[in-house]
Amino acid sequence: MTERVLYDRYARALIDCAKEKGRVDRIGAEVEKFSLIIRLTIRLAEVLYHTLIDRRVKKDLVERIVESQRFLKTTKRFLWLLVDKGRMRCLDEIVERYKALADLIKNRRRVLVVVARPLRRSELNRLTTKLSKLTGKGIELCVKIDPSIIGGIKVQSEARVWDATVKGRLDAIRGVFESRWRR
Repeated sequence: MTERVLYDRYARALIDCAKEKGRVDRIGAEVEKFSLIIRLTIRLAEVLYHTLIDRRVKKDLVERIVESQRFLKTTKRFLWLLVDKGRMRCLDEIVERYKALADLIKNRRRVLVVVARPLRRSELNRLTTKLSKLTGKGIELCVKIDPSIIGGIKVQSEARVWDATVKGRLDAIRGVFESRWRR
């Protein structure tokens, strides 16, 4: 079985449980948060990933974290399953696949927006509304600040990129000049 198929199976199983309980977004947020906790806590990752450490020790650690974060029982049981199957290393990939499935269920699209300065709430709302009308889907914005673009905006959704940045236009002009000077 390929790893991608494996990630997909776990993500689908979790999303089926989440749908049944009406908690798709909450469970997704919880497993994503747990994944982040592992990435930020090196010693925790070492314990959870180590093959010689007893599963009961790992499950106890998971339970303590889950209880302190007030995660749902479904999330705890899923994380325990990953411990039992020795798949905790796969959590990041499972979370990414879960988020993609949740977006399909919720008719939602994740959009990366790159700007030179932070956007005001009204600008974010206007952009979200326009993108939602264009795509016919709910929009979840991820805003990245990158002063190197100088000004303007770059929007990336799935494989599409719309670049209306000053840097993008300058690069295009440079390309035209370079192609003409080569002749």
